[in-house]
Amino acid sequence: MSEVARQLVSAAIAAMAGGDYRRAIYLCEQAIERDSTLLDAQQELADAREGFITNQILKAYDASEAGDNEEARRVCDELLELSPDDSSVIYTRSFFHDSEEEARRDLMLVAALDAEDPDSLQRKANALQMLERLDESEQVWSTLVKLAPDDAENWVGRAEVRMSLFRHTEALHDVNEAVRLDPQSAEALVVRGSVMRELGRFEEAIVDAKRAKHLDSEVPLADGVIADALFRLDRYPEAERAFVELTEKPEVSANDWTSYACVLTELGRPTEAMKLLLEQVARDERETGWHSAMAHALCAAERWDEAIQHSDEALSLDRLAVSKQEYGSLYELAWCLAHRVCIAEKHANAGCGLGIDVNIDVKAERDEAAGLLRQAIESDASSLLFAKSAREFDSFWSHPDLRAFTEK
Repeated sequence: MSEVARQLVSAAIAAMAGGDYRRAIYLCEQAIERDSTLLDAQQELADAREGFITNQILKAYDASEAGDNEEARRVCDELLELSPDDSSVIYTRSFFHDSEEEARRDLMLVAALDAEDPDSLQRKANALQMLERLDESEQVWSTLVKLAPDDAENWVGRAEVRMSLFRHTEALHDVNEAVRLDPQSAEALVVRGSVMRELGRFEEAIVDAKRAKHLDSEVPLADGVIADALFRLDRYPEAERAFVELTEKPEVSANDWTSYACVLTELGRPTEAMKLLLEQVARDERETGWHSAMAHALCAAERWDEAIQHSDEALSLDRLAVSKQEYGSLYELAWCLAHRVCIAEKHANAGCGLGIDVNIDVKAERDEAAGLLRQAIESDASSLLFAKSAREFDSFWSHPDLRAFTEK
């Protein structure tokens, strides 16, 4: 009986070598029926199932890339009949749903599953991050860092979460360790570039992102880091060229379009900026930054009433974020108020009077902006670097709440 089982296992190994994982699974199951004590059969069955799942997942991705998400989901559903709790399949299927609700349902399943091996833990951490359960995600990444401190991917994962938590100094420590472990990791370099940008170290951000692109021309986010850093450095012609290149990439986001519009406004083309904002950013993606960019363009076009309407909307959204204690919202609210003060001052300089029909109390909003900026700097030192690079705050540094930071 054992000899027949061994022959079946040998045939299964040959089938796997030829890529026929279904037959390998069948042969291993037959071997186990004949001799349940044969350890080789158990191991080969596990390998055959893993190979089959990996092969099918690749087919699902191919179907999705060809525009057939329904087929991609069907492949995943078939796999789940074979292995109902396989987190790799559930996680993969989450990318192929047509609705955000269905995708979140799969991610919640992955987050709820017990995970012990590094691959499952990484999927769990990523799922938690996509569900915006950032504190839990950080805990899982920290577990991975302890389990496998020599794996650069774990340090990168924790850095990304800490960046989302606006703990940029800790994120920089993690991603520096990732780059030390794997200097050729394009992913680690582009994440470090992102952290540098958030810390206001724009030149270093550009260097890291360009190095990442040199290592992997298709690495996601590198073009966005470069374009946005050039924008923050007021290098508008270069920034425009970078944004044009970025808009041809699949990862271009609503935030990228918004920043691109701001560049066009700075280049004296506010009409193009407004057209871009209206055409490229869907209504359900028009958040605070979009309204601020639209106000900026309308102000440049001296369409004051419309500018202040969008500024009001941005201010309302920022106040809501502060009330929810969302990360980074103090600085954003301070900037929004400072931007409104700038609109009022430009309105006055155009000979139209200060206050824009009393919709803006300039002194009150200046005082509130200064106080909020002080709080933001005290809670996150990188806010000072951003504020000093933002022209909206140029006239604020003599304010009593901010004088202490003038020489810093």
